[in-house]
Amino acid sequence: MSTSTPQPATNQTRAVSLVVYGIVLHAVLAIALFVLYVWIVPSAKKKCDEFGLTLPRFTQMVIRLSTWVVHYWWSLVPSLVLLGIADFAIIRRLGRTNRTRAKAWIQCTALLLLGVAIVTVLAVEIPRRRIAEIQAR
Repeated sequence: MSTSTPQPATNQTRAVSLVVYGIVLHAVLAIALFVLYVWIVPSAKKKCDEFGLTLPRFTQMVIRLSTWVVHYWWSLVPSLVLLGIADFAIIRRLGRTNRTRAKAWIQCTALLLLGVAIVTVLAVEIPRRRIAEIQAR
């Protein structure tokens, strides 16, 4: 009499779930960056312009990048599609051979995207704080 025990997930199933997790995480972070550059940065620029605030050089660079993204977002689509496909292929290949390296790839890419978002938020937040100080006077 044999009793069947549930089999653990196969390596292939785990590899697929790792790919899905990585792709979704990277896509969410990329969308968050897009929102930052298309809506948040331009609204902050408008507020700074209203106050005639002299902006730090780094904030000016972020605003220039944001302006470019707003005007030429359509040109980013093919590049982002290719990057998404490459990301998928890298995670899939690493997930099949070495899950630790696949996880490292996912984490490093996510940290890079998160770092860009944090730097962008800081570049916008510093002038906003100066505006708040001006308004408080």
